[in-house]
Amino acid sequence: MYPVNHRQYRRIDFHAPAAIQCGKTTILGEVYNLCNKGIYIKVPVVEQLDEDNASVSLCFTEGPTTITITMPAKVVRKSNDASPFIPPTST
Repeated sequence: MYPVNHRQYRRIDFHAPAAIQCGKTTILGEVYNLCNKGIYIKVPVVEQLDEDNASVSLCFTEGPTTITITMPAKVVRKSNDASPFIPPTST
C-alpha cells in the first residue's frame, strides 16, 4: 500500500541561492523546494527572521545573464532544521 499524500499542492525540488531580507538583516540560504503557495528555504539561523516583514530574492546565474527575482514574503513556519517556509504575500 502506498502512503497517502494529503498535500493540496505538489512540491517541486528546486535548488537556487536565496537571500532573505528582514529589516536591515540579510540572511543567505538555499531554496530547497517550492510549490504554488510558497518556498522552502534552508538558512543557517532562523532566530533573526521577522515573520511579518521580509522579502526573498532568488538569483539565477546560469546562462549569459544573471536574473534576480525579489518578492515580498512572510515567514509562516520555522523548523528545527533551520528551514523556514516563506510564501509570497497575497494581494
